[in-house]
Amino acid sequence: MPSRAELDEAILAPARLRLVPKDLHDGSVETIALGGVGTPWGLGGQFAVVYKFRLPSGQYKAIRCFYTDVGPEMQQRYQRLNDLLPNHASRRVVG
Repeated sequence: MPSRAELDEAILAPARLRLVPKDLHDGSVETIALGGVGTPWGLGGQFAVVYKFRLPSGQYKAIRCFYTDVGPEMQQRYQRLNDLLPNHASRRVVG
């Protein structure tokens, strides 16, 4: 599984990510300046980091990237959420 640093590096070039929906390829992650370097703005927890992502339209989305192995129970939970999101989520959510 990727480290947080590897995810930070990958999210800076979203078009290179295999799993990013194609409509996100022209967007960019929001960055903050840490030590004079632009670092992706993301909040991490036990399983994943969530990045603040800006589409070319200016609209913001949250993108969750996992850096731990997600077991079968968690995979089922996220699949159920993914099935519900298109009909019940805010326009700010990416499934």
